[in-house]
Amino acid sequence: MNGLPLEGLLSACLSNDNQVRKEAETAVKALSAVKDQVKNILLERIVSEREHAVTRAVADVVGVIAKHTVPRNEWPELLGFLQQCSTSPKHEHREVALTLFSSLTETIGECLQPHVMGLQAVVLAGLKDTHESVVVAALSAMERLSQLVLNEAEIQTFHGLVAAMLAVGTKAVTTGSEDIAVQVCQLLVDLVECPAPLLQPQLPAALQFAMTTASNVELDLETRGQALQVVQWVARYKPKQLAKHKVLLKQLIGVLCSLACEPPEPNFDDSQGIPAKELAAQTLDALALHVGSAHVLPQLLVFSKGACASPDVCTRAASIAVLAIVAEGCSEPLRKKVEDVLPMVLRGLQDPEQSVRCAAAFAIGQFSQYLQPDIVGHYEAVLPCLFAAMADPMPDVQERGCYALDAFCENLDQEILPYLPQLLARLGDVRHLRQGITHVASCSTLCPHRSFSAGWFTLPVSKFESKSELSVKFESKSELSVTFESKSELPVKFVSKSVLPVKFESKSVLSAECESKSELSLMARLGDVLQHGGRSMQEMALSAIASTVAAAGTDFEPYVAPLLPILQHFMVSSSSDLLKCRCRATEVAGLVLEFLGAQPSLRSAVPHLMQLGLKGFVLGENELNEFSHGMFSCAARALGPEFAPYLQYVVPLALASCKLDDGTWNDSSSEDEDKEDASHRTFAANGGGSSSSGRGSDPAHGRVGGASLAADDDSDEEDGGDGGRFSVRTGVLDEKCAATMALGMYAEACPAQYSPYTAATLEVLVAMSLYFHEDVRMQSSEALARLTVSVYTSSQPPLPQNSPPAPTPPAHTTFSPETLTVLQSTHVALLAAIEDEDKSAVASGFLGLGMVIKALGLGCLDAGKLEVVVKQSEQLLKGEAGCQQTEEDDDEEGEEEDEDAAQEDEELLASVAELLPILADAAGPDPSQPEAIRATAVGVTAELAERLKLHMVPHLDKVVPFLLRELRADGDTNRQNAAFCCGVLAAHCGTQMGPLLTAILQALHPLFAETEDGGVRDNACGAVSRMLSSCAAALPLERVVSVLLESLPLREDFDEAKAVYGALVGLLTGDQAMRVAPLLPSIVTALTESSTQDKIPPDVRRSVALSLAALATQYPEHVVPLLAACPPEQRAALEQLAATPAPAL
Repeated sequence: MNGLPLEGLLSACLSNDNQVRKEAETAVKALSAVKDQVKNILLERIVSEREHAVTRAVADVVGVIAKHTVPRNEWPELLGFLQQCSTSPKHEHREVALTLFSSLTETIGECLQPHVMGLQAVVLAGLKDTHESVVVAALSAMERLSQLVLNEAEIQTFHGLVAAMLAVGTKAVTTGSEDIAVQVCQLLVDLVECPAPLLQPQLPAALQFAMTTASNVELDLETRGQALQVVQWVARYKPKQLAKHKVLLKQLIGVLCSLACEPPEPNFDDSQGIPAKELAAQTLDALALHVGSAHVLPQLLVFSKGACASPDVCTRAASIAVLAIVAEGCSEPLRKKVEDVLPMVLRGLQDPEQSVRCAAAFAIGQFSQYLQPDIVGHYEAVLPCLFAAMADPMPDVQERGCYALDAFCENLDQEILPYLPQLLARLGDVRHLRQGITHVASCSTLCPHRSFSAGWFTLPVSKFESKSELSVKFESKSELSVTFESKSELPVKFVSKSVLPVKFESKSVLSAECESKSELSLMARLGDVLQHGGRSMQEMALSAIASTVAAAGTDFEPYVAPLLPILQHFMVSSSSDLLKCRCRATEVAGLVLEFLGAQPSLRSAVPHLMQLGLKGFVLGENELNEFSHGMFSCAARALGPEFAPYLQYVVPLALASCKLDDGTWNDSSSEDEDKEDASHRTFAANGGGSSSSGRGSDPAHGRVGGASLAADDDSDEEDGGDGGRFSVRTGVLDEKCAATMALGMYAEACPAQYSPYTAATLEVLVAMSLYFHEDVRMQSSEALARLTVSVYTSSQPPLPQNSPPAPTPPAHTTFSPETLTVLQSTHVALLAAIEDEDKSAVASGFLGLGMVIKALGLGCLDAGKLEVVVKQSEQLLKGEAGCQQTEEDDDEEGEEEDEDAAQEDEELLASVAELLPILADAAGPDPSQPEAIRATAVGVTAELAERLKLHMVPHLDKVVPFLLRELRADGDTNRQNAAFCCGVLAAHCGTQMGPLLTAILQALHPLFAETEDGGVRDNACGAVSRMLSSCAAALPLERVVSVLLESLPLREDFDEAKAVYGALVGLLTGDQAMRVAPLLPSIVTALTESSTQDKIPPDVRRSVALSLAALATQYPEHVVPLLAACPPEQRAALEQLAATPAPAL
């Protein structure tokens, strides 16, 4: 390329091919090294060129040369040329100056840093230029300049540029120059993201410009959408600043409500952009999520209550839609308003206009997701309305009703049972979709004909052209006849080769009659919608059935038999259009197997369902494979050892899924080439082989263990050091996640039969524990734990039938060589998991450890490994674990990340809470672990109790016995930690501890002996004091307080002073004062003595002094004489402490 003339070099710089552009850059470097005259030629060319694209290309070439010459001061004329052009009387030259500046910032930005103030003046002049081309170039240059602004003076000057830019945008909107208005909006978005406060003083003006632009119905939707994107970005990145402008925010919400009411343009289609009401919805959602519900919801409620009665249909629809939109961001306050809001939404479901009914159905779905548990308590009012929506004549209403029904039922339990017949009937009662009865595959393998009470029969019917109303009757056992009756109300047109499903009502009488319109057979309706409905409707109907099965559990059994042929209809389809429905049908089949697979009525259907699931792997679709692995997991969970015959088929499939290639390294040379050659440059991220590199790579969003695994866009593509890119096929991630979980389920279900697959499974699960995505690592921890328990179980003698579960093995248990092999790898993986950087992976690591310890006993962990577990638990409770060390949140960040982090923290603490009782239980009555480890474990339990508070109640029965044993331990630290932990539990769970309080008091009593270690005795005082503060009414008060007073003053652990003296003051000022009245002199003496103990924290002593002064004022006849009788130094100390001002916060 070095031989190319300048024209050819410029053409190469314009190439879309990255490789060509790289070669052109190399050629430019060579030219700059040997031909200084090229610099002058380029500057002359950039001034004379009239083609904008060529001007830009020349500017890029100048930038490349400047990158290698300006830092070495080899092109001093360049900046002078830039200044000269910027002040030229010719607008073409002024445009060139700004274009060239934009290019130079990409290559020599650091060299331009000292000239930022001057460059800002150039850009400001460009923004005020009378020629539009110069203004456009100035806007581009301003975006580049924002990256160079650093110090306060530069930032203040840049604020002037923002004001000028907004003036440009306002003029563009007025004159109809929408391209410039869009450019201004895009630049505002970029400025919002800048870490420097480049927009802050102009934020109100920027938002006012965005509101004005978005409200202008004369503008294109794209322009209005760009304006609203400014608001969304401000909400996301500057929520606190936005919240400060309350009046402006109120105006903004008012504008958005108006936009939500805006009717669509006539003959509008998706190619014209996003409708205004949807743009408003996106913006309201951003405000609710990031700015906060307190600033958004009150005004929306006012709007909704007024708009819901409007005669305008769009306004009525918007009144409900806005509440649905903000349900996530305003979930907490909206939950408290459910009783006020829900009636309005339910009335919307009965509105005569379709759009209002659609909005109401969508709102119920949103409420079902985000307003739990309050919304589910209104099931008696909600379900009938949703059933009515399912019977709506309009497909859109039915579709949203189905979505709402799915979301609502997902959170129901036994409440759903009375509604099952009507619920399932409504899923199928979609009249307008009924186009005729088509083929329903015969399911004799699922439900044999002999099971007439719950079976289906396929009756071939010849072609009937007549649309007459039809009913079908079996007139006798020996003869099947089809008769028409005028009273029937089911219009059906039969086509050739169709079959008519008939339900047998009993074994004795073969009669089945198609019921009237109002009482149409439940599964006939269901079959109709699932066979003839639109694809999205079918998928949602199946999803709703899945939620229904999950809620009803074994009570769904009466509806299984007629459901099976419907599932088969979808599970045998190989059509790509029906892939989503096949996935959902497979999910339903899995849930049916999980809850009812062990029931005799379904045993005969299990082989056929398994066969249908296995056949799905032939298609090679990641999403279907994911759901199939999930179905097999459900079957294994239900069947237990009876699942063994299927291991030979399902285990190899799961292993193959775990070994799939799941990423590609893409060279950045050409995007088009990347897309074309991606399949030829696969990279196995897990280090394993590929079983099928040609599998589909469409992202899947199916449920795995109740959650969706969808890699974030930011993590799917990571820049490599060489400019390459690693792309992850999300569908493969989901499949691996489901397969990893399945392997653990198979091993757990069939421990005796799984040994042939143990080695291969262990190898794969260890690889998955090192996988780059946290969800797969999370599943591997639990799967490894299940595999370990399975191998151990298979090595033990079988338990007699109907015998109780085996007790936890003692610490000295001897393990088989096979168990030790698996245990060693599992230990490495789980101990690494609890130190993972992801909180979910850490939580799964703790859960996995709990499973192993519970089954194998503490003998499966040596002292070193147990110490790692306990220490890591302690770090987590102190917030010092690696997964808790995140970068400090920017002050401008919203609340969404904090809410997600809080949920992760809760799950993390719950996993530790489940492990510690298992550790305590596994220790047994005669713990053999070293005292130091047990002492640390008790300390961690106390830390956990302080964090979880009442959430510790379910674990008390396991934890307290362990603490009682430690209170009798030989080690002082063990007794001290156990006493402290008992006090913490009493402080937070005292009223829930019942008889355990007496047991703790009895165990603590020996610790008050004079011969006891001082620290242990002080912690016992603290424990009893915490009991007195939380549940004094349940204690033998006089006796307990007497023992406590005899043990004072504190000797070593003065951190207990706050609990001890706070409890004594509380007894005198609280509702137990009458009960401790006989002990008043002793209590006052103990309190006054604390005033002269310098080791007690000053704030505690000051609080005691103030309390005594208040008591003396309130009860002078009782307290004043006691204070007068105390030593003079104590009285002086009390007076001085009471007069001491409180420390500044």
